[in-house]
Amino acid sequence: MLKNKRGITLIALIITIIVLLILAGISINLLAGDNNTINKAEEAKTKTIIAKEQEGVNISYSACQADNLVSRNVTAEELEQEMIRNGYDVTVREDEINLIVTYNDTKHEYTIDQKEKEQETPPTTKEPEMSPEPEGGGVKFDPRYGVIEVKFLRQNTYYTSNTANPPKIDESNGMKLVKFNEDTKEWIDGEEYNYTPSSGANDEKSSKWANAKVTVGDIDSYFVWIPRYAYKITYFDTRAHRDAYRADRTKTTGIVGYSDSRGMVDASGKKIDGIPSYTSIDVGDYYAIHPAFTSDAEIGGGFGELEGIWVGKYETSNSSSTASSIGYSGAKVVPNVKSPLYRYSLIEDMYTNAKSYQSNLYSHMLKNSEWGAAAYLADSNYGRNGSLVGYNQCNSFITGAGPATSGSSYSYNADDFETTYCYYTEQGMKSSTTGNVYGIYDMAGGTLECVACYWTGSESTDAYKKGKSFASKEGISNEYATAYSVKYIRGDDLYETENWNTESAATGGGSQVFLMRSGYAGTSSGSWGMGLFYSSSTDGGGPIRGNTSFRMGLIVK
Repeated sequence: MLKNKRGITLIALIITIIVLLILAGISINLLAGDNNTINKAEEAKTKTIIAKEQEGVNISYSACQADNLVSRNVTAEELEQEMIRNGYDVTVREDEINLIVTYNDTKHEYTIDQKEKEQETPPTTKEPEMSPEPEGGGVKFDPRYGVIEVKFLRQNTYYTSNTANPPKIDESNGMKLVKFNEDTKEWIDGEEYNYTPSSGANDEKSSKWANAKVTVGDIDSYFVWIPRYAYKITYFDTRAHRDAYRADRTKTTGIVGYSDSRGMVDASGKKIDGIPSYTSIDVGDYYAIHPAFTSDAEIGGGFGELEGIWVGKYETSNSSSTASSIGYSGAKVVPNVKSPLYRYSLIEDMYTNAKSYQSNLYSHMLKNSEWGAAAYLADSNYGRNGSLVGYNQCNSFITGAGPATSGSSYSYNADDFETTYCYYTEQGMKSSTTGNVYGIYDMAGGTLECVACYWTGSESTDAYKKGKSFASKEGISNEYATAYSVKYIRGDDLYETENWNTESAATGGGSQVFLMRSGYAGTSSGSWGMGLFYSSSTDGGGPIRGNTSFRMGLIVK
């Protein structure tokens, strides 16, 4: 009976075990060997990550190259900022001309071998030829009908960029970026800005210039960022030809001349009679850097090669709520207050008080070149695109007020001011350089604004004593004040824009050695006496009449 029983023999069991061991070995080798499935999966995952990272490097680098309208190498800082904007957590460093990108989470590194491009500094344009002198005098043209065109510059270089430099702030000295709360009608901490060009001849009012709040003591003051740029002006023989060009840049009929990197030249590029030939670095198509952003004090710079400047959003008022006495210090830059509270001061007191406002931010009375930098950007397609900046026609001299709804001026009335003329109302925003709350106010009308410049060589020595804090008959320009020994200085919004919008331009002489801008409300009709391009002069003493104030500027290096 036992012989007839069937079962697993020892030999069969051994063979089964051997087979199972062989199969197990094969499986383990597939999973853990040099070419195992796990390794292949990890390798595929790594290749996917590397491909994505490499794509991020390539796309960001190409974007930086496309942004360089002047050929040059991309810097580590530029590439790093671009990649961070695109959502990559990276660190970029330079090794000679190579860029090395490190992803902070994976520690993967990628090297970009940049070939040498054109020299780091663009060439200086040649001195233009003098036009043949016609019968009756040298070549001239009427600069009345011009179009200001702007190209932003990258950081503190001479290279053009498709975007404006972001605002530089110094939080350690009470400075913060702010944005406007439409619901509460207040400025709150935060960022909201874009330097957007208008299209055609439209005043689109879409550009929002960056705004900052500076707190000194318990008082908040407001400033607007003017980023570094280059510009040129194209002049036309008639208003119609100018307007046609503004609407369509291909319509060039009627061009009579330019103000650009060659100086002031006629349509053929030859120098205009009687105008100094201020040749400067050409950043492309004869665009010249605006002097306010340069280290050249003689033409309105002096603070260094700047990424931009901060300009007072409103005319300056005293921190006191009552009219000031001579020499009173303490300033604020806010809307809805009387701006000429410095009207009992000498011009030297205005200058001194501005410098003492916040010396760590190089606070100062705005120079004429800085006024010009703000005015040119306002008239360009990054501002009002040639449309008139509305006049502050409040004859009570309230900061940030808009044009009159009827007539040539109006008086402050608390009952209707905030609903009709205040800076955030429809009427008030007409007086902004952007047509919205993010621009600069009071640059047309309000009060006459003293600027830190003066004409030298006058017969009157007494006049200089009234501005002795910054002016002298011999005159040496510095970063805080510009001494004029000639009529024409590029970018200062005087000769280049003479008689624009029928606004008169003054030059100093005799005892009238100090310049004032903007014009004042209350006595004018139409555009006479007010505007971005208006100027007049004063002896700076007095004290100065009651319709005069000034505007402050700040520098963050």
